[in-house]
Amino acid sequence: KREGIQSQALWVEPLPKQLELASLIDRYKNNDVPEISALVGMVDDPEKQRQFPLYLNFLDFHNMLLVGNAGSGKSTFLRTMLFSLITRYPPSRLNYYIIDLSNGVLGGYRDMIHCGAYLTEKDGTDIGRLLQFIRGVIEKRKTLFAEAEVSSFEAYCEIHPLPLVLVIVDGYTNLGSVPNGDDYAVIFHDYLREGTNFGV
Repeated sequence: KREGIQSQALWVEPLPKQLELASLIDRYKNNDVPEISALVGMVDDPEKQRQFPLYLNFLDFHNMLLVGNAGSGKSTFLRTMLFSLITRYPPSRLNYYIIDLSNGVLGGYRDMIHCGAYLTEKDGTDIGRLLQFIRGVIEKRKTLFAEAEVSSFEAYCEIHPLPLVLVIVDGYTNLGSVPNGDDYAVIFHDYLREGTNFGV
């Protein structure tokens, strides 16, 4: 201190217990990030003494299953993901459809212009209609991709941009309690297998 020399920290400060997503988005808005991705948090790597933003790259994986005990933060994670996506991409790049079979916390995203539908367990027949609609989207894109002679969503978007379509089911294990829920589960399984190549 007498010589006016500042001590140098030997390690980076630990991450806080809570992070403000809006401030993270603003902080990293100029980052070179993968398309289409959601900023969902920060990674602390003590071994390498570095911290960096955590992105979910939706073109880098096909489907995601989020597992945890009740109250562990699954719905909060989905809210974080959706907030990040709708603040970064217009509806021409991203559409989503929500089937909320949990505690209803995703209802705050029902009025966003990106949202094609928000359904709960009370909308049993509408869930069936939504699945038929998603089937139509997949079939239409199959035709478009075949005409363009491409086999992937990324390749087609280089010719004609299309929005990525996210189907979000919060509380998937409750699907069986919905009328025709077992049939819907089979349909979801089919979509998981074939929809991803077409941006669904």
